Amino acid sequence: MTETMTSTESTETLSVTDILTHDQINSRLHHYANLIGNADDDFSKAEKAYLSSTHPSRHASDEAQAISERDFLPALEEAERLAVATARAARSSTIAIRDQVASTEIPTLTRADMEAAGHIAGLIETDSARMALRQLIVEVKAALASGDKPRMYVWHRALGARLSAPSVLDRLDSEATTQLNTARRQMAEKLRDRSGDPIRDRTTILIDRAHTLEVRASLRAREVERTRRVTEGTIVPFPPL
Repeated sequence: MTETMTSTESTETLSVTDILTHDQINSRLHHYANLIGNADDDFSKAEKAYLSSTHPSRHASDEAQAISERDFLPALEEAERLAVATARAARSSTIAIRDQVASTEIPTLTRADMEAAGHIAGLIETDSARMALRQLIVEVKAALASGDKPRMYVWHRALGARLSAPSVLDRLDSEATTQLNTARRQMAEKLRDRSGDPIRDRTTILIDRAHTLEVRASLRAREVERTRRVTEGTIVPFPPL
């Protein structure tokens, strides 16, 4: 039997409130994966035991069969509750980690590239502020095609300032604005720190696992509740089609 934990313990364990190193992130993601795996295992075992109890036995009376089902139902409900709580907490914390990694992927340069960027920053910033958007598109595309990191870095920053406070004329040319925003994203992608890519991949897988478990447990909980209400006569099942 895998180790179980209360939802309070799960939520506290999975909270992410500080900035983590890559080693700390990998350790937490491993921990979250184990928690989800344990909750999934416990839920599957409880579900299997409950479903087995619902199959009538040739040697059991109706009363004995009902008692058998009632014996396994609390364990299933508890496993459902823990599975949903654990999955939600793990997913929330993993999303926080994914967002932290994304926030550190802003364009960065080596010291030498930063010095080179400093030499051209004034000219590019002036051009970015004064040129028409259509002229900027030509310059920015040329910077992208060049692969020159210092040049792209400065254009990325300068465009951010221009596009964040558009003039009246800028607002009239939405197509050019869209093209410049796209080019700025492309520059950011070329410049970003890729050391966090393996972590991003792990978070995507873990978020999907947590979501799948939460949905599965929630659906089972609704089905059990519906079966109980039908048995008690509080609702009438739909007739077969």
